Amino acid sequence: MYRLIVCFISVILLAGCSGLAIDHAPTREKDKDPIFVYQLNTIEPDHNDSITNWLEQARNDAEQQKYMYSIQDDQNEYAYEYFYAKGYTDYEVAYIQTGSQEERTGMLHISGLSKTEEGDCFIQIKYLQRYVDSITISDIPISEKLKYDGRASELGTSSDTVSEENDAEAVNNPDLVEDEPLSRLSEEEAISLVESKLDPEQLNFSSFTIYGNDEEGNYIVTQSSKETTEVIEWYHVNPTTREITCELFENQCLE
Repeated sequence: MYRLIVCFISVILLAGCSGLAIDHAPTREKDKDPIFVYQLNTIEPDHNDSITNWLEQARNDAEQQKYMYSIQDDQNEYAYEYFYAKGYTDYEVAYIQTGSQEERTGMLHISGLSKTEEGDCFIQIKYLQRYVDSITISDIPISEKLKYDGRASELGTSSDTVSEENDAEAVNNPDLVEDEPLSRLSEEEAISLVESKLDPEQLNFSSFTIYGNDEEGNYIVTQSSKETTEVIEWYHVNPTTREITCELFENQCLE
C-alpha cells in the first residue's frame, strides 16, 4: 500500500555558466557537512579524461538531449554526478527526504532551468552517499511547482527546507468497456480517481487539489498533509486514458 511520507526539500539554484560553487546546501547537524554541493562547468582533476570524452560524445549526439555520468566509490563517502542537458544555462538541484526521520535518506532531483540556443552548460554534483539513495531527472523544476498560484508560502518553503519522477504503472477504470471511447476527465474527476486508489487512512491524513497541467496536458493533483500542508505527492493524471504517474515515489506509485 502507498506509504504516507511527507518530504522535506531543499532547493538551490545555479544561474548562468559562471561556475560558482554552492556552499549552503542542507546539512545534518551531527555531520556539519552539506549533503550536496555543485558547480557549473567544473571537473574534478581525477575525472578530467573521462568527463571530457563523455561531454564530447554528448554534444555530438544528435538524438538524446540529457546525459548523466556517475562516479561512485564505496570506499569514499562522497560520490559525483555530472549532468548535461543541451541548451541549458541554469540548473536546479533539490534534495528530497524520502526515508523516515531515523533513516534520514532521500533523493536528488535535478532539473534544467533557462534554455537558449547557445546554452551549453553542464553541472557537477558532489554528494554524501549515505544520505542519497536515488537520483532523478525532471523536466519540471520544483521551484516552479512551489511558485504555482502562490503556493510557495502556503507550503512553508524556504532556502533550507521544503517538501521529488516517472516509471509509472497505468491505472484503468474497470467499469469502462474496452472499445468504448473514454470521455475526458474534469478536474474534480481527476482528484476523485486519485482518491479512489488510496486507502481510508491515507484519505484521513491528506487533502487534494489541482496544481495545474504538465507539458503533456495531464492534470497535476497535489496530495498534501492536512496537518502540516507539506506536499506528499504530485500525481500526473491523463484526463483521457486515466493513467496516473507519481513524481516523488515513481517506483512505489499507489502501491
